[in-house]
Amino acid sequence: MSDFYQSTPEQQAARIEPLAQKALHEWGIGTAELELLKYRENAVYAITTDKSEKYALRVQRELH
Repeated sequence: MSDFYQSTPEQQAARIEPLAQKALHEWGIGTAELELLKYRENAVYAITTDKSEKYALRVQRELH
């Protein structure tokens, strides 16, 4: 992950999204749409499930 902080914010967010998808799976949320709302110290996503349930998910970057 040493090159993570060398990447652009857009590239960093793209690399975090699979982790967000994995978190949804771990929480038992099947098919869902992720919408990146904010990306700074954390990536914050709006989650909408296939059952129209809505959640927020925050993925904290390492070192923050």
